[in-house]
Amino acid sequence: MIILMQSTVLIVSVVLMLLKWSFSSAFKVAFIFGTSLNFILILGHEISEYKPTRTITVPDDFAGCIYLLSTIEERTDVTIDENGVGYWGSNGRVIWEIERDGVDITDAFNISHADELTVYNDGGRVMTTYHVNCIEIATNDMYLETHIDYYDQTPCMDTIKFQDLVELGWIDESRLRETVYFEVVMALTGF
Repeated sequence: MIILMQSTVLIVSVVLMLLKWSFSSAFKVAFIFGTSLNFILILGHEISEYKPTRTITVPDDFAGCIYLLSTIEERTDVTIDENGVGYWGSNGRVIWEIERDGVDITDAFNISHADELTVYNDGGRVMTTYHVNCIEIATNDMYLETHIDYYDQTPCMDTIKFQDLVELGWIDESRLRETVYFEVVMALTGF
């Protein structure tokens, strides 16, 4: 992109000089044109990279694992319920912060873990997957400053626990982003 911009400025300079402008006048116009073009490109880049900040609010007295379940909604602020469950949107790009009792505990992401839960229905012919992020909230708000290695992470929610929480009514399955896979082999082979 920079080469294209510099080439455009050079072409503008040459065209103006061919139109019998003096070298200094052509250089000034090309410089103003190039600077304006560069400003527009930088501004466009910054606008395209902008990410608003969204907050995940944890109850003041909560300690333990929170479960952030992915939905198809826009990314907005998230409030974790008393059971440690929250729903965060998957549409849009944002910067996430975690807050408990007015204290920024965003470093809790450093000990987070994500899983894809798989639920089999219709005798194993339909497979539905859900996405969940688990974040361990410490009682003392002390967290690692860097993210732990994937292999050192504690396991997140498994499918059995997910189904138990759905049956308890702690998770609203209708809000979740899901991916459904159908058994295609049987349809293709005729079995």
